[in-house]
Amino acid sequence: MGFELLVLLLLAAVLLIWLRKPTSAAGRQRIQVNGAQRNYWVHRPHAAASPAPVLLCFHGGGGRVERLRRSGIVEAAQRNGFVVVFPEAPGGWIDARPERGTSRRDLDFIEALLDRLRITQGGANRFYALGVSNGGMFVHRLGMEQPERFAGFATINASIPAAAVRGLPPPGPPVPIMLVFGRDDHLMPWAGGRIPMGRRPGMGVGGFVISAEETLQYWLRRNRAQGEPTTRRMGGEHGPVEVRDYAAAPTGAPVRFVNIAGWGHQWPRWRGDADGNEAFDISDVVFEFFTRRPTVRPILEAEPARVRLGEG
Repeated sequence: MGFELLVLLLLAAVLLIWLRKPTSAAGRQRIQVNGAQRNYWVHRPHAAASPAPVLLCFHGGGGRVERLRRSGIVEAAQRNGFVVVFPEAPGGWIDARPERGTSRRDLDFIEALLDRLRITQGGANRFYALGVSNGGMFVHRLGMEQPERFAGFATINASIPAAAVRGLPPPGPPVPIMLVFGRDDHLMPWAGGRIPMGRRPGMGVGGFVISAEETLQYWLRRNRAQGEPTTRRMGGEHGPVEVRDYAAAPTGAPVRFVNIAGWGHQWPRWRGDADGNEAFDISDVVFEFFTRRPTVRPILEAEPARVRLGEG
C-alpha cells in the first residue's frame, strides 16, 4: 500500500508540473464550459518571461478569428513579450445589445479561459483585453461587469451599446482603457444611433449604440480621469490620427482616445508613402498604452491588406 501511495504521489507531482508548464502551442485549443466546447488560439513569444502578460483578442461579429490574427497584433505581442490569445465565438459575442440576447455563456467562457490560462501560461496573473467591432462591444461589457479580472482594455471601432448605459456609470474599480474610432465608419456610426444590419446572412444583428464622444465620456466618468487631455498627432503631414491621453485621478485610471480622420470600419494599419504619410500600426499604440512605453513604429515592408473587422 505504501508503494502504491508513493507511485500515486509521484504521478500527481508529474501531472502538476505538466499543467503548470507554459505552452508554446499555436493553433486551436479547446475547453469545455457548461457542457459546450469552446475554441481559442494561443501564440506565445519564444523568449517570453514566465509569467508573461496575456492579451485576449476578441474578433468581430463575423466570427472570423483569422482576420484578427492577420492584423499585425501577433507580431506586436511578440515584440512586447505578451502571450496573445484569440477566443472564438462563431455566432458573435453577446455584447449587451438586446438583439444579441442576455445569455452569460460568453462571460462564463472567458472566466473559465482565464482560469485555464493561469495554469497553462506559468501562473499568468496580468490579463488584458482587446476587441474589434462586436468583439469591442463585448470588451466594453467585460470592463463594466468584470473589471477586476483585467489590467487594461482596448476597443477598436466599437461604441457602447445604448442598452448598456442607464444613467451614471455603475460603481466599480476603474480600469485603464483605450478607445479607437474611425471618423468615417459606416458600420459603427461616429454620432451613434442604429448599426446597419449585416449585408450577408448571419452577419450582424443591428441594434443601437451611443456616440464615440458619449463612449469617451462614460469611461472618463467611470475612471475618474482628468478633463484636459494631452494631445498628439501621428500618421503624416495632415495628422490623420489624433491621440488624446487623459490622466487618472489618484483613485482612477487613465483613458486614451484615438480618432482617425477618413478611416472606416477596418484595422488601422498602413505603410508610409512619398506624400509624407508615416507608417502606422494601431497595435503599437495599444501596447504603448498597456506597457506605458513610447511607441516604436516599424517600417512595414509591404502594403498590408485592409483587414475588415467583421460586422456587428
